[in-house]
Amino acid sequence: MHKCNRPMRYCYTFDKFYKYFEMKKLYTFLASFLILGASFAQSVAGAKAVLNKVNAKLKNSTGISASFSYSVKDRTGNSKGSSSGQIFIAGSKYHIVNGDNEIYSNGQKVWNYDKSAKEVNVSSGGAASGDINPDKILSGNFSDADFNLALISQAGSFDQIKLTPKDLRKNFKQVVLFVSKAQSVISKATVLDKSGNTTTFNLANIKTNVNIPASQFEFNPKAHPGVEVID
Repeated sequence: MHKCNRPMRYCYTFDKFYKYFEMKKLYTFLASFLILGASFAQSVAGAKAVLNKVNAKLKNSTGISASFSYSVKDRTGNSKGSSSGQIFIAGSKYHIVNGDNEIYSNGQKVWNYDKSAKEVNVSSGGAASGDINPDKILSGNFSDADFNLALISQAGSFDQIKLTPKDLRKNFKQVVLFVSKAQSVISKATVLDKSGNTTTFNLANIKTNVNIPASQFEFNPKAHPGVEVID
């Protein structure tokens, strides 16, 4: 009980007021906590709803093609380079063309082809579920088992979703996706790494229901004579 230093006849009223004031502060705190909690839940649910639309659109497509570009800036805003390329996706299969480098994946194997070195490295499986790469960004296939999701803005023509990795060993701190409201596709993403570098991906000329031959998702040694295959 708050100590009352006033005459006794005032103390009872003062203590009642003090208790009321303290309880009101508690109720205000609890109300604020619940409102923030509800907003956070809505933010997570909203992010999932937006990404589900992206996934559904692309899963119902026979194939997807897009051009992409990316640039990297350090923490002071100085450019560290840029590049561009094309990407093709059909289900879990993808093919990325980026200058002298190409990546093929048929869902079971991944071929990393370096034209300048005339070698291709072969590995089993695809990229780890919590990794960031152009095909992941285009498909919007981000699992909440790997990422904390939050819808941070719905202003203008884009829904903005922030993702932070649950595995703190990842070399990036956060990803912000820009999802076109009109098309339900991800047209831009920014990735902030632990060194303070920011990589910005831009996707354009996104086409759905493209017929892509299965051979485009596998590296063919016969079509690349003189290339060393490293398993």
